[in-house]
Amino acid sequence: MVRQQRNIELMRAIGCKLRQIRKQCGLSQEKVLFRTGIYLNRIENGRSNISVSTLITLCTAYGITLHDFFKSLNYGAADTQ
Repeated sequence: MVRQQRNIELMRAIGCKLRQIRKQCGLSQEKVLFRTGIYLNRIENGRSNISVSTLITLCTAYGITLHDFFKSLNYGAADTQ
């Protein structure tokens, strides 16, 4: 069985962006947990690989689209310049 590879930098960038958006919405991790059932600590700290369905749930809770989330994600910007 092949072990899934993790992109640590991407996981950290996604976690950081999710934390930023959550705070902009004025929500605590606890409020998000009660609304979505998603425990954010490991995700926001970049220690847990997030699934697409979990990301969709969080984006919906924060009132943004996946497109907007990825459009503003600061990952790999140095590689494209």
